[in-house]
Amino acid sequence: MLNRSEGIKITAIELGEKLIRTVSENPAKKSYKIKVVSIEQHDKVTEIIITTQRQPLTSFKLTSSSKNFSRRVTIAYQGKKSKWYNFTTGVFEQITVKGFQSNQTTITFPESRYATYKITIDNLDNKPLTELNITASGNIYRALMLGEHQKNIYFFYGSQAEMPHYDINTALSSITNPTIAAYKLSAAELNPDYQTLPEKDDYKLIFICLISLTALILAVILFKNFGKLDEFAD
Repeated sequence: MLNRSEGIKITAIELGEKLIRTVSENPAKKSYKIKVVSIEQHDKVTEIIITTQRQPLTSFKLTSSSKNFSRRVTIAYQGKKSKWYNFTTGVFEQITVKGFQSNQTTITFPESRYATYKITIDNLDNKPLTELNITASGNIYRALMLGEHQKNIYFFYGSQAEMPHYDINTALSSITNPTIAAYKLSAAELNPDYQTLPEKDDYKLIFICLISLTALILAVILFKNFGKLDEFAD
């Protein structure tokens, strides 16, 4: 073994600081208020109707006082002409037996903003679940605005318009230290200028009504002129 003893010249010392920061890759979530309109028992199924304010929902959580069950769940949304469209399925189960435990109470799905949902629980030959309760959660969004902060900001919602695509995202991503101002939501008010656009099927109905009205007018004109035609014939 070779031992050497030498002097070391230190020209500078830099101090470092270790920073620990937790960054979530998933969108932030929160609970949203929904309304359970009805819970009805049909032939081997339980149907739950839910209305919302079109919040960005991503999951429903179900609870029941029943024990040791596993049920298939189907979630549908209500479209035009009150027609139901299934868009996701899952399993709702609460099992606690010796040596095994399973709790699957949350049904997740891609972000949806429908006004009315239907949750169908397939009971098969089992008794319906008792004391059902449903809660909802979804994504949280934050609005970043350039320029001076305003005292009041108004949001108008309820339209069926498609999501817009702007090039402002590039500018916002370049902001390193944005100035943040928190705004508190006040009570929602109805917009007196809001008008719902007629559905495409409504134009067909209007067209049929116009044709029927035109035919009726022509029939009345012909009926009134029958006497005059007889005079000409004489």
